[in-house]
This record gives sequence, C-alpha cells and structure tokens, in this order.
Amino acid sequence: MGIEQAEQFALEGIFQLTEKHFYKRVLQWTDCIADVYGLMFHDKPWFIKFRIDKEKDLLEEISFHPPDESFVTVGGFTIPAGKKKNEE
Repeated sequence: MGIEQAEQFALEGIFQLTEKHFYKRVLQWTDCIADVYGLMFHDKPWFIKFRIDKEKDLLEEISFHPPDESFVTVGGFTIPAGKKKNEE
C-alpha cells in the first residue's frame, strides 16, 4: 500500500468514528491531550489516536494501527488485540 492509499484508508476509518468508539484520553508528551478510539474496520481491529488543534483547526498526532492489547470502548465495542506481522 502506498502513501496515498494509506492516507485514504486512515481517513475512511476516521470518518466511521462516533462517540461510541471513544475509549479514553491520554497525555501525549507533557503538554497535549489526545483522544483514543477503537474501531473494527475492514474486519480488523484498529487503535486510532489523534487530537485536534482548535486554534489552528488542524488534525494532529495521528496513530492508526492494530491495537497492542484489547480494550472496550465507551459504547461497549470490544476491540481485540491486533495480530503482529510475524503472527499473520
């Protein structure tokens, strides 16, 4: 998958998010808070973390990858741990 396809895939996943996919807020570094979401997308679990800089109206600090461990979102969605590359 090339960069443009990866960007499109991540955007499509982000557009699927609702408040029910929210998991928690986390401190990034020492000065910013990011929101973490979980999503089953294309039949695979995804860990999605980002923050929105409201002053600049920008989406920042994106993580979009299989989760290291399972978790349950506020809407009750169970997001299982993703498979590592060597497990596929």
